[in-house]
Amino acid sequence: MSPWNHKVAVTFARLEYSTTGAPYELCGRTHLYRALSDLKQHFGLEMRLGIAFDFKLYRAVTEKIQHGTQEVTRPALEPVESNMAANNSYSMMAVEDELLEVCHMLKQCGVAVEALVKGKQLGQFRMVMNSQEEAMRATENCVLAKMTLKKYFLKKDIEVSFVPCEPDIIGSVQVPVSVSLWKDGKNVSGDEFSLF
Repeated sequence: MSPWNHKVAVTFARLEYSTTGAPYELCGRTHLYRALSDLKQHFGLEMRLGIAFDFKLYRAVTEKIQHGTQEVTRPALEPVESNMAANNSYSMMAVEDELLEVCHMLKQCGVAVEALVKGKQLGQFRMVMNSQEEAMRATENCVLAKMTLKKYFLKKDIEVSFVPCEPDIIGSVQVPVSVSLWKDGKNVSGDEFSLF
């Protein structure tokens, strides 16, 4: 079931040729499945991921601009917290209830959200997913979380952008991914002092 509508099912699938059943070579999931299978078969290892992604929330507004001698209006997007300081502790409260509801919806579908963090830019937030999820499941959970955010906030007349940087801000887009290798239920890519 989808988190935003329990009458709709969401299925992730690898693409295959209908005539032969062979994997479709341009399907990204085919490549990930093959790499994960090779890792398991040749080395006995399982890859686990922790994914976080940034997003921005915008409201549609109408702005007035000067066009020659005339003042005209045009549609524009404004960050949901544009009337507050970006680093103000109250700024997340503008959409706190909505973000917590999205996390609850995801939890009901077995998707663990470890944290929601306020970003540096107006309207920017980060969702931190389960830090040690099997690689394919982690990527599916990330896609499902993004779909849920889009669908949920669409009902609130809020646009969600997953490319949260302004064009002139270098290095502001981040999608941190922690990668670890596991064997027999133990993390073999860290040391005894590693948190993960």
